[in-house]
Amino acid sequence: MFTGTRFAQYLEGPSGGIAELRNSIMDDCRHEDIQTIASGPYEHRLFLRWSLAYAGPSRFVAGKVEDALVDALAGGQEHVKALAEMLAGFAIDGHS
Repeated sequence: MFTGTRFAQYLEGPSGGIAELRNSIMDDCRHEDIQTIASGPYEHRLFLRWSLAYAGPSRFVAGKVEDALVDALAGGQEHVKALAEMLAGFAIDGHS
């Protein structure tokens, strides 16, 4: 999700693939101040079926994501979970 100034991204999958993708993001000069809020195994995937989409700008959505991102960055597993669930709620069910 893009808030207008920042991205919140939830990466899931095999640890090797996640590490490779994260390294690619870190090496991209267009990105700065990259922070990992949480990592490690989870009981189930949130984005098993999804499609990447652009729905156009929304100040309301951007504000909600920004608030959840700030809370998650400040700490607390409950805030990280709330951000992940919000991102999953905006996901568009895609093709398997």
